[in-house]
Amino acid sequence: MKIIKDGYVYVQLEDINYLLGKDNIPRDVLESFGLIEARNCTRYHFIKITEKAAMKYIEYADCIEDYDKLNGKSPKELSELIDVLNSKIEEAKKDLYEATKSQKAKMYSAICCDLTYRRSQVETFYDLRQGLISDIEFPSDVKPPKKPMKNIFKMIIDKFKKDE
Repeated sequence: MKIIKDGYVYVQLEDINYLLGKDNIPRDVLESFGLIEARNCTRYHFIKITEKAAMKYIEYADCIEDYDKLNGKSPKELSELIDVLNSKIEEAKKDLYEATKSQKAKMYSAICCDLTYRRSQVETFYDLRQGLISDIEFPSDVKPPKKPMKNIFKMIIDKFKKDE
């Protein structure tokens, strides 16, 4: 997930690792990432990107979901977005199987990978909104998403049921 705020770009370490695995990343962007490595314990952590070429690259990277866009959606809308991405993935897979030239096949394979990665990000955000994930550390000047009130009430009711 990326957060564009106050002339900077925050991006999760797992996103940088994903971008580093792509074939078409510009050399200056690649060099600006340096030796950043996302380990499992820190993969959701955000880092602040200040180098202009890297900021621009991340801003326009379609494969990385924008936090503000996801945060503005309801759980139902997030679920619908996951369904849309699933449909697009199936369509890209169909195009990949029907591709006749290796260049075309490589393109559809990359599209499929990007869509699958985006779906994973939306699913993670959905889980975060539902209170199922708590290990995402947001930058200090970014408010984490609010969890739906129904889940808070449900947790209280469930707690009372357990105590009986």
